[in-house]
Amino acid sequence: MDNINHSSTHLLTQLVIPSKAEDLITLAEKILNCHQKKGAGSPLKMQIIADLNYKCAQAKIKHEEGIKYQKLMDQALDERDQYLGLKASTAGVTSITSVVSFLAEILETTQRKEELIEWGFQTKKP
Repeated sequence: MDNINHSSTHLLTQLVIPSKAEDLITLAEKILNCHQKKGAGSPLKMQIIADLNYKCAQAKIKHEEGIKYQKLMDQALDERDQYLGLKASTAGVTSITSVVSFLAEILETTQRKEELIEWGFQTKKP
């Protein structure tokens, strides 16, 4: 996926064409609104405007859908990190890191090095 985050100029114009999704959608909407205000006096052809209107509406729907899923993803990853103990956990909740550390202490006192590896642990190099 192409995530260009800078504006560019079109080869045939010196006008800036935004590359950020929100900025490009905003520009397209302004063009559509201006065309509508000018009515018959608009220099733009109806077919091009109809195409832009359809694509802009679809892009806006997908953009909003993507933002919604991105927020859900961020929330899920934040909750995951709390369970893992990679972020501050909720009061009274023991993280996986804490539990695994406790189990590692128990296993270190009862198991040989080879057995610790069997449990999935890696030993620190001297």
